[in-house]
Amino acid sequence: MKINSISHNGYGKMWYPFSFENQSRFGLIRTESYDEIYSFIHLLRMMFGVLNQNSVYLTHPLRGKIDTRKGTQCTIKFETNKHKYCLERYIVSNFSTETRLTKEESGIVYNNDDAISILKKIIRPKIITNETSYYQKSSIYKSASYNEMKNMEKLANSISTSLGIKAKLRLNYEGRWTVFGDDLVEEFNSKTMIFPSFLQLITNLSQAIMKKRVHGYCETILTCLESVILNRLETSTLLYQAKSIANTEQIDLLICFDCDKTESVIDAIETPRLKCYEY
Repeated sequence: MKINSISHNGYGKMWYPFSFENQSRFGLIRTESYDEIYSFIHLLRMMFGVLNQNSVYLTHPLRGKIDTRKGTQCTIKFETNKHKYCLERYIVSNFSTETRLTKEESGIVYNNDDAISILKKIIRPKIITNETSYYQKSSIYKSASYNEMKNMEKLANSISTSLGIKAKLRLNYEGRWTVFGDDLVEEFNSKTMIFPSFLQLITNLSQAIMKKRVHGYCETILTCLESVILNRLETSTLLYQAKSIANTEQIDLLICFDCDKTESVIDAIETPRLKCYEY
């Protein structure tokens, strides 16, 4: 699947209308805060969800009547190896109350449960957010052998070393990544119980490379990068490396990250700087 465009009329901390078009395998969205990233990623997860269609939610007797004016209209255009689609959903709270999926070349339209049935048959994006955990789980590809495990570990550390990152990554048989070799990173990891997002991105890249090489495909990856630990130059270098890997390995990758707009960093799709208008 390749995502060609996304638009919505506001959701959560990304409360403003936002849209973008993506022309390449690698897409980058820069927000003003990490909270905006979380809202956007959560919205995308609901857009591609197949267990959250619930039209009766609007009139559930225990919840009363829901104000649909507080919902979000979101449209995503994407293509598979066979077809181009337009996915439209109306999201209220954590549910989709209306779903429409149009097969663009034929004009065939599927609504609600029929649309969900088609979505279930499509290889949907792998949507990854930062985990509150001391370790990072392999969610893109879990090695099937010792050699695959060591090769994936070697790939991750090769990317890390090429960026001048001192931290080393270790992968075990259960698909868990841990970090060692850098006091600052280890202290952050142990105190916050959060696996650093820049290392998560590196482990995701190594998994995607391995999956593409072993199986010949890797689903689109939607993930995020938080501006913690790395400085702006290091962040920019990592994103350039991710772009190079996406193009070389032919992996569709969309990364959301937060960064001050005044800082010089890799070209990205900018969200409006509207934090001063929050209330």
